[in-house]
Amino acid sequence: SGAAPGSEAAPAPGQPLPALPGIDTADGLGRMMGRQDLYLRMLRKFAASNRTVAEQTRAALARGDADSARRLAHTLKGLAGNIGAGALQEAARQLEDGLSPPGPSPALPGLLERFETELQSVIRTLETRLPAGSTDPAPQPLAADPHRLEAACRRIAQLLAASDCEVST
Repeated sequence: SGAAPGSEAAPAPGQPLPALPGIDTADGLGRMMGRQDLYLRMLRKFAASNRTVAEQTRAALARGDADSARRLAHTLKGLAGNIGAGALQEAARQLEDGLSPPGPSPALPGLLERFETELQSVIRTLETRLPAGSTDPAPQPLAADPHRLEAACRRIAQLLAASDCEVST
């Protein structure tokens, strides 16, 4: 069980992840059932997808849209927890709480500053310390082999008919 050879550049299976300050890699890896390839992919996606969340949050607040700002903080809280970024998760939780009804907390400027600082720190760590990853190779389409496609469809039909949730490749 594992990724196909060459699906990730490094580290090799069994090789420890690099130190990622601010990120509990053991916790994050545990959430990925020990699948280092999936965890590295998640970390890279987190860095690529969340660079501008602090700016988006500030922009939402500037236009008086505390609900959108709260949703951004809530979403990032969950994502940070999934990758093991505890300080960022806590900063996002506090910001979310500070934006909850009955209205923005007087501490909001400090909460937003901490959120932004923690997010930038995690993004910077991920961008500078993660091993370079290759782009994942495209999966081989079943349509490339009509016999495999037909066999897979027959198997799916049998499982559906039997109400079986078996997953196989």
